[in-house]
Amino acid sequence: MLKLVSLTFLAAYIVPLALLLGPYGFESHFFVLAYTLAGVLVSVIFFAAASQNKVEPIDHTGRFSAPIGAIYVCMIAYVVLKSSSITTLLQGLASGQLAQIMLANALERYHGNSGGPSAAEQLGLLFLFAFFCFVGSRIGLKNGRHILMFWLFALFAFFVESIALARAGMLLALLCFLVELAIRKNILFARASLLTYAKIAVPALLLLFGVYLFSAYFRVSHLDNGLQIAFEKLGLYTIASHDLFLIWLEKSFQTDVTGGFNTFTFLWKLTGTDVEQGFYQPLHSRFGFGNIYLNIRGFIQDFGGAGACLFLAILMLIVGYCTFVPLNGLSYILLRVALAILLFPIYSPFFFTTFAIGFLFSGFALVALSVMRKQREPGFLSERVATIQ
Repeated sequence: MLKLVSLTFLAAYIVPLALLLGPYGFESHFFVLAYTLAGVLVSVIFFAAASQNKVEPIDHTGRFSAPIGAIYVCMIAYVVLKSSSITTLLQGLASGQLAQIMLANALERYHGNSGGPSAAEQLGLLFLFAFFCFVGSRIGLKNGRHILMFWLFALFAFFVESIALARAGMLLALLCFLVELAIRKNILFARASLLTYAKIAVPALLLLFGVYLFSAYFRVSHLDNGLQIAFEKLGLYTIASHDLFLIWLEKSFQTDVTGGFNTFTFLWKLTGTDVEQGFYQPLHSRFGFGNIYLNIRGFIQDFGGAGACLFLAILMLIVGYCTFVPLNGLSYILLRVALAILLFPIYSPFFFTTFAIGFLFSGFALVALSVMRKQREPGFLSERVATIQ
């Protein structure tokens, strides 16, 4: 896991910032250097210690895995709760007007007439997050004929969420799966070569590109240059965010810290605090006018410059520790949170209450189910009695 996170850290954060850093001042250079050292030093220390002491990565396959039945419960709950979107999808396919329906939904959303997702739809998305977590937890186990059903359902859910233009929802669902994949394939990612990582990254990026293009294009498909606009927006969502972040760091940075509001926003939402969706103020860069889709900004706003570096180091420490040490319930929960933040550079996934509840609930459920299975194992009670005596 540590190798995967380290390469993601360099590719998604440091390399783009370094390429754009030239015209900016000392403060920006200093922060990027400090942030780089905070992440890289932790990785180097762990890899050096593991090599010196001949410690191998731990195989986490089968640890805290979901039963097949729990996955089907999530599938059924999603279908029931998302019945309205599913009906719209089927009607659009039957009538051949799917693109027109998606365009109408986009116009309603951007004019503020959609009213937002209903409670049932949000709950359905929560079960979808749990579904991807549970499926990911079974990687490396014998799933038999069920695996085909799971992948077909995942594809079906992708189309359903596309009706509502829920790109963020699908990206977060994929993040749920990626977190569990990184844990279960700990040894694979630790021993993989850079070529292997490239072979994994290319189809993953193509999948993310497909998720973006499928929903984004239908928003502007009625325009003659719709495809061009979609690609321009893609630039704003990727490399432009790094440039905008550097501009903000020099011109708009304020020293007031929030203590976690931007990173763990769902905690404030649960207490009734009014949080505006898309609260970042747009800026203008060489790539255009847009928001800063880079979670480092939130870290700085929450903890300050030095605190952001420390926060990164803590997350990397958690990942490094769990790479080489067997998981228990607490370390598993902390590892999932650390991976979710580090592997999703756009913004903190815990900004979204539905994701936070679904992701954390599925983690605690996996731990609880593992404990229950262990208690039912032959000899567990006698071992407990012997321990007490």
